[in-house]
Amino acid sequence: GVTVSLGVAGHEFGHVAVDLPPDATVSVPMAARFGEAGATGVTASLLNSPDAKTGLAADDSMDVAIDVADPTLVLILSGDERPPKQSAASYFPTVALQPWTAAGRNGPDPCKVTVVPSSAATGEQIDAAQVIILANVPALSPQRAMQLGQFVYQGGGLLVAPGSLTQASEINAALFRKGAGPLPAGLGSKQIPSQPTPLGQVDATHPALAFLQGRGD
Repeated sequence: GVTVSLGVAGHEFGHVAVDLPPDATVSVPMAARFGEAGATGVTASLLNSPDAKTGLAADDSMDVAIDVADPTLVLILSGDERPPKQSAASYFPTVALQPWTAAGRNGPDPCKVTVVPSSAATGEQIDAAQVIILANVPALSPQRAMQLGQFVYQGGGLLVAPGSLTQASEINAALFRKGAGPLPAGLGSKQIPSQPTPLGQVDATHPALAFLQGRGD
């Protein structure tokens, strides 16, 4: 019957009652919304601790400062946006990084994704991003390779996702450069099939695939 309170920026956000056995640890999941980015104080308190009767209440509250960040700005440079949309190189990373928006619902997406054809991205778009994904990009111009190199050296994140159109030798020459570029290793020359690889057997009882239960397709 111990009441745990969660406070954000000096205001109580909510509380929940839990049973706390002696010499035990209990995890209490609680959710809070933050109005703006920046350093914010969070306080967890026990409102009716048994220690209060003996005056030992100094450890009934704990404060922590956390850094609240805006959604990560992700720029997907796509080399293949042909229909249908499920075949586009940007489709799956966009769904993974913006699940709420992809589902047409309001929710706390961890990222804000912008998709641009790899040859059409401007320097301003690259400079504004925090993470850039090269999705099935065939090759890069010297100017684009220089922009991406500067982006990485200034602290940006770069993810290279090869696909059926990617020319490994071209990407290596532009970004790996025998160890002198921003890529930590070169792409291999293994051929990527142009058609999707089919699944064999699917164990729908596995927790990772539980969402497939009851779906005939």
